[in-house]
Amino acid sequence: MTSPARSRNGRREKKKPKLPPSDDDLWLDELHTRCGKAAARGLKGTVNIERPIKSLTLAELKNLASAIEGEWVKSVAERLQSEKPPFTDEEKEAYALLLGV
Repeated sequence: MTSPARSRNGRREKKKPKLPPSDDDLWLDELHTRCGKAAARGLKGTVNIERPIKSLTLAELKNLASAIEGEWVKSVAERLQSEKPPFTDEEKEAYALLLGV
């Protein structure tokens, strides 16, 4: 068995320098936070948030998934609107689907 610092061929692997987070990484972190908050809002008032997830009913899980999905679609649509307009037919179709046009 090789040590973590060595590759399969026995050579030492160089550590890659840690790069600052890209705009995509920052946006993804924000998206995760927004979806987590949407999940909490979706469960708030109907479910004790301290309950284990495996104890949720199917209806409660559907509400949770719907809240997360709604926030994801909204966030992606906002990002698409703030970026360049789509150029390919495939991008135009995806853009239209996300924005509901």
